Amino acid sequence: MGMLSYLKKNRNKMRLIEGMSYRNPILICGFALAPAIMITTSLKNSVAMTLAFLVVTLPTLVAASLIKSRLPQWLRTVLYALIASVFYIPALALVRQVHPLGVDLMGIYLPLVVINSVVLSRAERFARRNQPQWALIDGLCYTVGFGFVLCVLGVLRELIGAGSIWGVSLGLDQRTPAVLLPFAGFMLVAFLAAGAQFFNHLLRKRIYHRQSEEVK
Repeated sequence: MGMLSYLKKNRNKMRLIEGMSYRNPILICGFALAPAIMITTSLKNSVAMTLAFLVVTLPTLVAASLIKSRLPQWLRTVLYALIASVFYIPALALVRQVHPLGVDLMGIYLPLVVINSVVLSRAERFARRNQPQWALIDGLCYTVGFGFVLCVLGVLRELIGAGSIWGVSLGLDQRTPAVLLPFAGFMLVAFLAAGAQFFNHLLRKRIYHRQSEEVK
């Protein structure tokens, strides 16, 4: 309870790191696990997915903050999906510019960004209850958290599995192609999630220590 009370008192400050750390959308909340496991076989894929996520998520959350809460929840959810669908068009064009083969390589996981659980959850739980500027900040933080995990996975899997970075061979003699398979994605996500939980543990200890000093 101590950590929750601290977060409530310092909500604006903690908002700047929420999506990037103690509520990382992939490692802590468990959102968007499918793309994190299936498409992070290269850094290009990871960057392309992050850009698509950014272009779709930010305007959708800002628009959600302008939707009146008196609308029924089922209608709001439909509106979020429709708004995200509109912004998927420029997102798709951007992906083609950055990674021409990305649309084919990522398959169904790219269009699923329109109805990803991060967008729908943050739009309903936070964006519609706050001002557009806070919805924008929230979306940026969650995008950074999402993209960071994808890029770390992409670098590790491409380097170990293919011996390259961004498609450029590094001339490594030892490669482990099995790292590019889905089960390896599961394992790497698990290790990163454990690291994130360790970070959260340190954060809680720091908060409790600060609270004890304030009491004294």
